[in-house]
Amino acid sequence: MSVLKNNFLNLGCTTTLSTGKATKNNDTFLTQNFDVVGDLHNYIDLLTVPPVLGKIRIAKTKGENYNYAYWGIPSLFEIPIMNEHGLGFGGNALLLTKDKNRYVDEGVGMSIFMLDRLTMIKCKTVQEVADLWKNTERALNKRTRFCFWDGATSCWCDKQGGILVIEQTHNHIKTVFGDSVDITNAPEDILWHTNHHMWLDPDKTGSIKFDEGIAAQQSFARAKRARELLEESYGNIDVDVCKRIVSDHNEPDYTSFNICSHPDKEYFAKSTFSWVLESEKMRVHWTRGSPCTYKFKSEDISKKFK
Repeated sequence: MSVLKNNFLNLGCTTTLSTGKATKNNDTFLTQNFDVVGDLHNYIDLLTVPPVLGKIRIAKTKGENYNYAYWGIPSLFEIPIMNEHGLGFGGNALLLTKDKNRYVDEGVGMSIFMLDRLTMIKCKTVQEVADLWKNTERALNKRTRFCFWDGATSCWCDKQGGILVIEQTHNHIKTVFGDSVDITNAPEDILWHTNHHMWLDPDKTGSIKFDEGIAAQQSFARAKRARELLEESYGNIDVDVCKRIVSDHNEPDYTSFNICSHPDKEYFAKSTFSWVLESEKMRVHWTRGSPCTYKFKSEDISKKFK
């Protein structure tokens, strides 16, 4: 079964967050694998070569709003990284069911593509992010060309050591912090996410379930592996561990089921861009192409705002 089809491209990603006692030196990290999935062989090089994703740009705002750094094409295809106060971003597309007998929670409101950017402009901390998102009427329209943004699960970290994952649709939202252990049933100070709802009820939101095709199975497998890696390195997570997470091949072969995804004969999924954020130091470590193959480039984002 094909789980998600839209008019432009399909995205599948893996994000992890760690902070406090989970890390080696009481740091805060966010990792992101940016994957393209589907029959998009001709898009892969386009999405991974300069200047589209090869240069960090700065969006400058007026008045008391905050400037932020991003990759991509201004206004058209911006992927936020971090704002001048150290608020960092990652995010995963929500894969929606194609089962016509299931409900999808659609509705009009602010597009998530724009809300991500508004968050960068207005917020310093993850608590401010949670408040903004809860008080904003959010759009979800699976028919638009950017439908992978509507309904997307956004992930945030800040310089104060806060981490946050937001699962949401038009009418439903759940904010999960590093200390939300009653929700995650995991040790404190780690979070992870892929392309399905783990904490909201999929019957109310329209998120994919495990039995809805290979894309769903792949998302569930990556989420399970991301949690395993965080727990295996708990208390010792540093930049090197984060780089290993985004480059991880749990499966023996190079397949789409790995966190570092590669196309296989059953499914086309490829990690085309990856990054590791250090909030307190305002640094980003990033690579184009498969993170298992290419060297990471490190940049001090704070210097971009001077």
